[in-house]
Amino acid sequence: MREKHKQYIDFVTFVMIHAAKADTRIAPEEKEAIQTKVSVLEYKEMNEFYNSKNDTEKSAYMKEMSDKWLKTNESRSALLENIRNLIGVDNDVDAMEQTAYKQIRDIVLDQNNL
Repeated sequence: MREKHKQYIDFVTFVMIHAAKADTRIAPEEKEAIQTKVSVLEYKEMNEFYNSKNDTEKSAYMKEMSDKWLKTNESRSALLENIRNLIGVDNDVDAMEQTAYKQIRDIVLDQNNL
């Protein structure tokens, strides 16, 4: 049995949910984009896990999983590209989404020691 919420796909899904919820709601296009990566059940589980965390816990989880899974520049760049594509999928990148992207970028690139 796999360790709950500790796999790479869990981390990616969590980060995608974080980016998509930056403007307080997940647009249908964003949800669809996330669900191309994971099953509906996995999406639901990770969304519930995400919602159970406060902001500090969300950042700590992203930092922990980033350190675990993103060991190369290529893997970090791939995740950030995935997030850029996600927040642009609804053709409406607002200031909150830009801020969330910068937060994710700082965590992924380890520019923000938590």
